Amino acid sequence: ISDRKEKFRMGIYEVNISDTTGAGDSFIAGFIYGLLNNWDLVTCSKFATATAAHCIQSDGATSGIIQADEVLKFIKNQDPDGLQISFMNQVITKKIV
Repeated sequence: ISDRKEKFRMGIYEVNISDTTGAGDSFIAGFIYGLLNNWDLVTCSKFATATAAHCIQSDGATSGIIQADEVLKFIKNQDPDGLQISFMNQVITKKIV
C-alpha cells in the first residue's frame, strides 16, 4: 500500500475461510472508514485488513460484516502484539487498539 509519502506491505490475519465473496468490498469499506476518521495510512490498512478477514469467515457478501467496535475487538483478540508491517525495508509492529 502506498501514497505519495510512504509505501509498505501489510500482513494478514490467518482465519478460516468460508467464502471470499465481499472480501474486497469489505476491505475498501474498512479503509474508507479509517480515512473518514482521519487515521494514518497504516491504521486504515490494518483496520481494512481486519474487516476483510472477518468477512471471509462467513458465507455470502454481507453476513460477515460487523460494526467497527467489533472489528477493533477482533484486532485486539487476533493481534494483541500488533500486526507486522514491512515499511521501507524494515519490519515494524503497529497497534491500533
